[in-house]
Amino acid sequence: MMIFLPMIIACRQRGGTGDRPLVSCMTFEWGAGKDSYRVREQFINEHTTSAAVKITYAPHSTYVTKLLASFAGNIAPDLMFSMNGRHRLFLAKGIFLPLDDFIKGPGGIDLNDFNATFIREQLMRGGKIHALPQTQSTLALYYNRELFRRAGLPDLSTTEPITWDRYRELAQALTRDLDGDGATDQYGCAPGFDSQQPTYYFYVLNESFGCRTYNDDGTRANFDSDATADAFRFLHSLIYEYKSAPPPLVAQQLGGALFPANRLGLVINGPWMAYDFQQTAPDLDYGVAPLPYRPGCPRRNMIGGEAIGISAQCRNPAAAWEIIKAFVSPEFQKLPIQGLPSRLSVMSQPGFKGLPHWEIFRNEMEFGTANFFTAKYDQVSTILRQYAERILSDPGAKPRIPALLKEMNAKINALL
Repeated sequence: MMIFLPMIIACRQRGGTGDRPLVSCMTFEWGAGKDSYRVREQFINEHTTSAAVKITYAPHSTYVTKLLASFAGNIAPDLMFSMNGRHRLFLAKGIFLPLDDFIKGPGGIDLNDFNATFIREQLMRGGKIHALPQTQSTLALYYNRELFRRAGLPDLSTTEPITWDRYRELAQALTRDLDGDGATDQYGCAPGFDSQQPTYYFYVLNESFGCRTYNDDGTRANFDSDATADAFRFLHSLIYEYKSAPPPLVAQQLGGALFPANRLGLVINGPWMAYDFQQTAPDLDYGVAPLPYRPGCPRRNMIGGEAIGISAQCRNPAAAWEIIKAFVSPEFQKLPIQGLPSRLSVMSQPGFKGLPHWEIFRNEMEFGTANFFTAKYDQVSTILRQYAERILSDPGAKPRIPALLKEMNAKINALL
């Protein structure tokens, strides 16, 4: 044992942690670049005196699998991040410790500075809070200002949303055959759920058409409603009746390249898209507007984001709590992130500079819900995407939409 002692001491010295307890943390965020997880790790270790953190990274696509495998092998990290659509899955598997005693204790945190809907609908189980938001996000309507100018269209309002019917009219005006060969080269909008738009875009569209996706306890889906059928008819018509959107096969092939290539006019996504444009398309001329709505139906959006909690296998929860406080601290929240700060007070500070158009995303939180992020979100979304592709890939599917949705809803309810 004495042989390895100098190595342990040397590691501590190189990490700059001194005698502070070392807390392990697993994340899917900040993979590389100037804002990488290593930069975040250094920031926290320089600003926290009671504990130190060692962050490991796994890509978003494999993160959940690797994290759950670490629990199965009893080698889970002390802290871990959770993502949109997975919070309730993690809570259902019991891998987070409740945080209430820490939150209310002498070194606690004021929850009034966080979005109550996000915490209530996603991070609570059995009346206890199991994680805290590290970022928060909603959706908004991105529009290509260059294509708007070419079509003679004015910029959209940053405060007044357009209707879904106006969205369709704009999509028609933005659709073009640029070389006269009879094929569409520039699309007005994108109705599918792929790399251009996340799957939960449809849940928001569905609820904005008047359907409450699940009952109050999330045990029964309502995708066989007239409102959901109307939502799918609307998407179907954009492709085949108004010819303003690509069919699924084209959207899957071209993916997220259409909008920054000035070949797509309208797309719905979250603030992380603005972050990506900063890195990959800094000269792209685009605007952001509130999410469209349907007259006579309530305005809807989603509220989500990343959260961080203490592992049920953590051996030093008190030290882990100190690191959680650093991750959700106002100082850390001011670092570049792919969403909005989870602390409301940070966005209220004079001179705060977030992602481009961050105020629009903040204002959309008023209409946010997360009730469709169930513990079975991944499985439900797989079924939804399969049926959406069947409907949106078939020009003649419109009359069969109610029957297909009834079949889809039965499968989802059997899963729930």
